[in-house]
Amino acid sequence: MSVIAAMTCSTTGSTWIGSDTLMCSATLRQIVGPKWIRHAPWALGVAGHLRALNLFQHNAAELLGNLEGAFEFADRARELMKTDGFTTETNGSGGPIVYGQMMILARPREVWTIAADFSVMALAPGQLWAEGSGRELAVGAGHALVTSGLDLPAEDIVRRAVETAIAYETSCGGDAWVDRLAD
Repeated sequence: MSVIAAMTCSTTGSTWIGSDTLMCSATLRQIVGPKWIRHAPWALGVAGHLRALNLFQHNAAELLGNLEGAFEFADRARELMKTDGFTTETNGSGGPIVYGQMMILARPREVWTIAADFSVMALAPGQLWAEGSGRELAVGAGHALVTSGLDLPAEDIVRRAVETAIAYETSCGGDAWVDRLAD
């Protein structure tokens, strides 16, 4: 798996995105680069199957072009994955379909997490969020840094959160990649 992370700075409004650069498939590890797809003003982070990242990279304009918001994106992504032949699971009680990927959608000043069931949650400025197998480590590191009283820039918080996941989660790796979404 992997780690993707994002945070909007509560004072400047700048949105920072980050990820590790390693993908694992069975017992193989391969550097694939950042797990973020850019189509201004949007950025999409993808954790999960490499095929999902490939599919979204190839269809970035269709997914992110003329996009009104996160819920519309979730509908587009679900339909694209369904058309591509992704298999589904339910939670056993008739709940929503789950495809097995986790995503973060971001644009300047706004971040949303898109769960495996395509539910959408807006994130508050000043809150780091992460997805992927390194999520808990990155979110924990982000929370500790935000509440430490050190007044670190959002860029540093995102970088250190991703580095924490890379250091301690066995399927995260490569280098920490961090970038700013410009207004």
